[in-house]
Amino acid sequence: MIPGRVAARRVCRTDLVLVVNIHVGASGKVEIAGPSLRAFHFRDTYCDPALTRIRVLGCVDPANALPARHPRNCGLRSWSSEGQHFRRLTTDWCLPSADTRARCKLVILPKIRDPRFITVRRGGSLQDDDHRLLAIWAADCAQHVLHHFEQVRPKDERPRRAIDLGRAWARGEITWGEARTAAGHANAAARDLSGAARHAAYAAGQAAAVGHVAAHELGAAAFAIRAARAAAAEDEREAAGRLECQWQRAQLPHEIRELVLDDQRLRNELCWFAFDC
Repeated sequence: MIPGRVAARRVCRTDLVLVVNIHVGASGKVEIAGPSLRAFHFRDTYCDPALTRIRVLGCVDPANALPARHPRNCGLRSWSSEGQHFRRLTTDWCLPSADTRARCKLVILPKIRDPRFITVRRGGSLQDDDHRLLAIWAADCAQHVLHHFEQVRPKDERPRRAIDLGRAWARGEITWGEARTAAGHANAAARDLSGAARHAAYAAGQAAAVGHVAAHELGAAAFAIRAARAAAAEDEREAAGRLECQWQRAQLPHEIRELVLDDQRLRNELCWFAFDC
């Protein structure tokens, strides 16, 4: 990370970023860090194809990274070589709207990582076999609703490829980095869509990211449930969501069943209460 660079889990739209870590020191020291900070508006930002980094930081004062108010039309921000001087280019402030917060709630990871979803190599308790089963189950969840996307964009293969590469990682055929890149492309496919097609593409992206972060397994399941709900008639959406949730649970291998069910209980609120079934 370079001074002033922000790590982001995902970009909701081209002008919205959900901040994860803010690095402001010239030496690379982390001044502010958190797994799920609030959404900020950014302008003139550049995102790489995998949507995992932005290069130009706007609207965040390192001394007050979580303000109750933030700039509406913020210019670019800059730091001196010591990483201490913050240059404010505007004083036009506004409150983030409820719609902005709702559209940016794409990160379903908890603030404190569950060690059961961290691999043994990284200090957790997750074994490789179970990690692979989580990836396969997530791919099954995303695959089950993929037709909602392909009916709208039949020539766009990015979500299907993401699911396929998620399975390929589970078989040991590719690295998690390759699968994560495909996850970013699946998320990009969702960007200008809405409803079931959008949620289905996001489910594919989450599934492909499980090799990198195992806890994305619930993201795939939750977005798949949202896709099923969105595709149903308005008075049938809750029932459609419950049926999708029950189908997903029926596919759980017994080796990871209790783990996933407990994870659903703990993260149900973060996942839009998708697992009330």
